[in-house]
Parts: sequence; structure tokens; C-alpha cells
Amino acid sequence: MEFTNLGVTTDAVGVVVSCHLAEDTSFVVPLPASILNNNDIGLVHSYFTSTKIPKASILGSEIVRNLDAPVVATFSLKEPNVIIPEILKPGITAPGVDILVAYSPTAPPSDEPCDRMAIKFNLMSRTSMACPHVAGVAAYVKSLHPDWSPLAIKSALMTTGKNLNP
Repeated sequence: MEFTNLGVTTDAVGVVVSCHLAEDTSFVVPLPASILNNNDIGLVHSYFTSTKIPKASILGSEIVRNLDAPVVATFSLKEPNVIIPEILKPGITAPGVDILVAYSPTAPPSDEPCDRMAIKFNLMSRTSMACPHVAGVAAYVKSLHPDWSPLAIKSALMTTGKNLNP
């Protein structure tokens, strides 16, 4: 992560950060921040350098329907297995981006050494965050078909998906 100096004064209450990492994941930082991609940070920098007294306002959130969903996250494996190319990955996908998880209040939520925050919940994005979703669906299928093997359940999950978009 690269912090970009945009003319911060003693009146500043947050920071704008330029990030070169995946755009489909969130980050926890130990201060008020907006994380922008390279294009958007350029627009902000252009504004800040075009006026003597730059000002910004924080507005309410806007709900935007994601018409690209479902999409496999950028950090998930989307290609054949490197050891056995005949095995395609992922076999089953589930949401793994910005999952609300319980979090130890003794561990800082960010990787920053100065982070002293203590929180009970956090948003995490990892391939492993999809596991509880798939396990829950598998347990539900098992409750309906207690005689099915794990392989039969996996097969059912992989072959009976249905697009729920209207």
C-alpha cells in the first residue's frame, strides 16, 4: 500500500490511499481512510493541486447493484491444478469477499505495527472465507439425504446450481 501526500494540513481528519492490490477486497487500516485505485487517485490529486484550499465532504452511501455477480474473486484459483492439470479449480465457489467474521479483540485488525484497535468483528476476504458457506450447504444437503456420501454431496453441489438473478 502506498500513502500519497495530497497536501495534508493540521486540519486533516483522514487520509486518501492509493492501492495497487485487488479491487474486489477491502482493507482495515488504523485511521480514517479512503482507498482508491490508480485512476481515481489521479483525479483526487488533480483536484488537490488545482486549488489553493481544497475541501472534501463525506456523503451517505449509495446502493449499487452489482451486475457482474457472481464472479470468482481475483485472489481465488481459476485455472487447472498445477500438479494434475486434468483437475479443474475451483470445483465449488462461494462468497469469500468481505465476509463478516468474529475477531479476537487481542489481535489488531490490520497489519500496521501502530494499530491498537480492539474489535469483536471484522471483514475478511480470503478463499477460506467461502468454506463456511459451502460447509453449511453441504450439511443442509446431508440433512435431506443422510445416506449420501461426501462425493455424492459434492457432485450435487457442483451440478445443480441455478442462476437466481431476476
